[in-house]
Amino acid sequence: MEFVCARSRAEALDRLARHGADATVLAGGTIIMAQFARGEITPSVVLHIEGVRDLATHGVADGRPSFGALTTNRTIATDASLLRTHPGLAQAAGRCGGWQTQSVGTIGGNVCAAWPTSDLLPPLLAHGAHVTLQAAGRAERRLPLDTFLHDPSRTARLPDELLTRIDIDACPPRTADITVKVGRRGAMEVAVLGLAVRLTLAEDDRISDIRIAVGAAGPRAWRATEAEAMLRDHALSPDRLRAAGDALARQAGSVSDYRRAVLPRLLARAVNDCAAGARA
Repeated sequence: MEFVCARSRAEALDRLARHGADATVLAGGTIIMAQFARGEITPSVVLHIEGVRDLATHGVADGRPSFGALTTNRTIATDASLLRTHPGLAQAAGRCGGWQTQSVGTIGGNVCAAWPTSDLLPPLLAHGAHVTLQAAGRAERRLPLDTFLHDPSRTARLPDELLTRIDIDACPPRTADITVKVGRRGAMEVAVLGLAVRLTLAEDDRISDIRIAVGAAGPRAWRATEAEAMLRDHALSPDRLRAAGDALARQAGSVSDYRRAVLPRLLARAVNDCAAGARA
């Protein structure tokens, strides 16, 4: 096995162009090293990109937060601006293991692993995340996260591409978000079920926009489009919320009876909490 440390984006892209599918990209290592230890991957080339510091920047442009692929979970969890505008995402990052793991684990590694149990994927989907991919000699590609994710450890990234950035939508006025995790513990534990909701209220208290994303209920994290349609452009009521919960359970399909039973209750809690937060 060859171990290569890239010191610049250009060097990383050059190595990917040369090695392609033989190269495994390593950043913080919280996922890749565990897979390697279990014998799930046997890379011939490990491309270490932690030294590509321009991939570790994050900021806000036109109200849209943007994260370089090497932005750590700890950075997201403690960012004062995100805690104010996108608290569900910040809270989810704070559940990605202990602070030691959060300090090295990156948003790019989390997204590329594509695990359905990821704490970050549901809130990223709920906030309309897009990923940017770059390869040597070609224009950048920008894809919706929902299109990028395929199955665990499978994404739309081509072998010579590097995921460089993740962008999420700005939050309009009267918007709130929340991420709910079901597990034996709130952190340092793989989710049994995850749910993220982002809700915007119109001035008359109708739900003008709602996004619902589910994790750990299938081979990939997914948007609950049927439940969203039940609630969007309507006033919140117990009957409508029950109908949305039924739609959510139907869309979950062949997951366990436990998950189908819990999902509507999680949805009711999250939507009511978001509505209260949007009114505040």
